[in-house]
Amino acid sequence: MPTPSITLRAFGRAEDLDIPLDIALDASFDTTARADRPALVTQLLERCDARGAADDGEAFWWSRPVGMRIGALLRLVALTEATDSLGVVLRCVQPDCGERFEIELPLGELAARAPDAPEAPDAPGSMTSNAPLRLALPGGRSASLRLPTGNDLRDWATLPHAGSADAIAAVIASLRIDGDLQPGDAAALAEGIAAHDPLVAFSVASTCPACGAEDELPVDLEGLALQKLAQHQQRLVMDVHRLASRYGWTEQQALAVPPRRRERYLALIDNDAGDALP
Repeated sequence: MPTPSITLRAFGRAEDLDIPLDIALDASFDTTARADRPALVTQLLERCDARGAADDGEAFWWSRPVGMRIGALLRLVALTEATDSLGVVLRCVQPDCGERFEIELPLGELAARAPDAPEAPDAPGSMTSNAPLRLALPGGRSASLRLPTGNDLRDWATLPHAGSADAIAAVIASLRIDGDLQPGDAAALAEGIAAHDPLVAFSVASTCPACGAEDELPVDLEGLALQKLAQHQQRLVMDVHRLASRYGWTEQQALAVPPRRRERYLALIDNDAGDALP
């Protein structure tokens, strides 16, 4: 059954302020168990699904491929920030350098690389469905796998494993549809999945402006998108506070004002005299 086309709305309604995005700004976001990323991503996408309170709700987004979820987050950032690029700070990995430098990533092009992204979307954020992968393996063998989903991330996090080998075996077993798999196939399978779902283990070729070294550097697209939306949420809370303090507006009233007009009210507050538009 084909996946329905999905359109996202911009993040920023009053109910969006309840999503615990503040953990995305914590220094330990990548390592602490408190930061349940899959659940946070699902909550965000379900909330900003333009279908509203659809019957499939969170179950739909839990079942989407990880790359599609990341692509949806990138589309959400583009819609929310009204931008077509995402600034990323990289660090040179050369031991005698370590220079930090910033690059700009094209949000539209990145989102279009998600496994469920349409080639010609009718509207920002529209998405369709994907198919299983048929991967060639050494010795003339082949195997069919499905792409990992949000449900898989949730399940893998709760399964106990004796070591990394057990964890890898469990991941492969859960994604296998058919085929003669051998213990040494893990690298080939990971490469094949990454080729079809490039946003999950994304990296960019870069040249350090300080030492000139050329490296392939990893970029955590999901983490960056969550941090960008968390920063937007923080700004909204501050905007509501300032508008409520000055004009007595409720949260709903403050956020109902279109962003461009809201910025003008905030600018007037900054202008203590308040007798002229900035």
